[in-house]
Amino acid sequence: MVGGFGPRLLAIALALLGFHYYLLPPLNSFTWKNELSAVGIFGGAPSISVFHCIAAVALVISAQRRATENLRRSRDELQIAIEDQKRSEPHGPPAKCI
Repeated sequence: MVGGFGPRLLAIALALLGFHYYLLPPLNSFTWKNELSAVGIFGGAPSISVFHCIAAVALVISAQRRATENLRRSRDELQIAIEDQKRSEPHGPPAKCI
């Protein structure tokens, strides 16, 4: 996995700003675009909504992958620790004296 959670959020924010700047009228401007229906570009709002949903799904998937990888790493470390403990005991657990 390259980057992390912060760089991914930065990439999403920059993509949204680029979409806002280049694709929504008035073009090449960061002015507030509150009259999308009057301009006839009400189609931009669903595009932004879809982009937000896809970005949220991507974030959830990346968090799930990271959690899965951490669990696998913990499992492997635990397995190694158990094997080391078994090797350190010469003949199994100590016998009980009656």
